[in-house]
Amino acid sequence: MENKCTELREKLESFYSKETFFEGHLHESCKHAEECWKRLDNKAKKAPWNYFSLPYIGKEYDGKLLCVAANVNKGGGRNLQEMCIRGIKAFDTDKERHENDKYGEKYDPGVIESLEKGYKNINFKNGMKKMGESYGGTPLWHRIAVYSKILLDGYYSNVADDFKELAKIYERIIFMDAIKCSPATIDSSIPGEMEELCPEYIFFKELEIIQPDNILIMYHNGAKLIRGKYNPIEGSKDFPGSNKDIDYCQIKIGEKIVNIYYIVHPTTPRRGNRTGLFKEFADFLIKSKK
Repeated sequence: MENKCTELREKLESFYSKETFFEGHLHESCKHAEECWKRLDNKAKKAPWNYFSLPYIGKEYDGKLLCVAANVNKGGGRNLQEMCIRGIKAFDTDKERHENDKYGEKYDPGVIESLEKGYKNINFKNGMKKMGESYGGTPLWHRIAVYSKILLDGYYSNVADDFKELAKIYERIIFMDAIKCSPATIDSSIPGEMEELCPEYIFFKELEIIQPDNILIMYHNGAKLIRGKYNPIEGSKDFPGSNKDIDYCQIKIGEKIVNIYYIVHPTTPRRGNRTGLFKEFADFLIKSKK
């Protein structure tokens, strides 16, 4: 597995090195910056954190599961994803990282440690505070672990509360965002131009390099973008259904058949944070494999 992870990182780094992703703020350095940011005001463009972030790759990743969200909420930096998940204390110092100085050397514990302590709402308040931002935490990371555990190992009744097992899941997955920019807007909301151009430029190429067996995506528009790029060979042709909290299709990336599972984002009002979705997803997996 270690060789597989190393090989994958090298392929991704080779792709990134050919572009301008690490040459400054994305709203200044990206070749699509002018078009993607044209409808955003100057305040949104003054995002000191808006640097490209590498995907997080677990040490035991074996090609089975890639998890995808929309974009970082007011954050960025070359190794942000790994620092968020592992915590700064477990992260080897990288002198090349692009974090703004205010991001600080003393960061939050990270997702893995927070899960081990039994937290369902993961909070990066120290890092956000150093940037002058407030943050109430998110259930996203707990939910990613729960759905990943169900998908990889099958459902069992106490999956959501077995925090030691949930923490371990992060060594077996890749996590990344479909959209790389993080505007200084409410919830770092994404303009349409960014959703149209960014995936074609970066995200789809990352998918073609990674080619996982399964993709778990909690970003409705991102799931639609995947469907538009890779026509489903099995499953819903309107994937994901507008009123569905869970949906599924199969696509072909190169010669590889990939299962795509959409689950509504946990912060979606009245829908995404229901613990009943755990069993619904487990039951859905059983039906989809028949």
